[in-house]
Amino acid sequence: MHLSPAHVSFVATFIPGAFATPGALHAPSAITAGTDVQVVLEPNVAYAKASKAVDYRLYLSAGAAHYVLSPLCFLSPHLPINETTTTINIPKDVGPDGSTYRIQAWYAQTFEWSDYITLTGSTLANWSAVEPIGMKLWDAVPCSAMNCFRQCNEKNHAAHKEGTWWTNTILCSCLRKCPGVDTTNPYYGGGDGCGWEWRIEDEEATQTLISTSAKPTGTATFISSSISPHSSSSHTTAPAPEVLETATPGSATVGTVATPLPSKAQAAKKQLHTSLVLIFGIALLMF
Repeated sequence: MHLSPAHVSFVATFIPGAFATPGALHAPSAITAGTDVQVVLEPNVAYAKASKAVDYRLYLSAGAAHYVLSPLCFLSPHLPINETTTTINIPKDVGPDGSTYRIQAWYAQTFEWSDYITLTGSTLANWSAVEPIGMKLWDAVPCSAMNCFRQCNEKNHAAHKEGTWWTNTILCSCLRKCPGVDTTNPYYGGGDGCGWEWRIEDEEATQTLISTSAKPTGTATFISSSISPHSSSSHTTAPAPEVLETATPGSATVGTVATPLPSKAQAAKKQLHTSLVLIFGIALLMF
């Protein structure tokens, strides 16, 4: 059975040691928020080779925030599995000071835990009242955007009155505007995460773009000229599908308005009419 990080985390938070490997993750026992610290991953080499692991990612977990020890957000991009030492920085507004934090390293459908760390130097006094409930999009939200995610969560809860149908539309629409949020893998964290909402938004945006690009654009210029080539007047209307090149005043074609040239049939008819008039005039003089 294939297990995503969402499923593994769910089991691991209720069954200590479930799916854990003999590897290790080393981090300082005390970390000051906003400062750089190094963490070292010791992956289970045999497991990593057998599972063909190529990269890993670091996450911050906190038990007090969600009543269970689950990831809050990601602390690093995906890192090559052979680069085991990396520098992290826990933002000051990710969560309040406390000793319930741990760092997780995910690779090849498994993870390593650090020991509990004590976080100090935070600018957040307490967890938000809505944080123990709702979605946890740890694979989409960087720790630098946790406070923005928190505000979106509160906005979403405030918009729903008791007894109304619950959706995450407001939350997901707000969240994708937070800096650094990764919408490419929205299905990890909280089941479906924002996958459905973001897909609908993307489809609506595509339809709007297609509709907008189908509308004609540009301007058309109409120029009327008198006998004198130096006097002209113009006015502009919009939109028009295209604009023709404007010829010099006095020519047969000016702007998008073409002066119709006489056809051969019209010229012959005019010549015949002139000839008949001339013949009729001569006949009158003779009589």
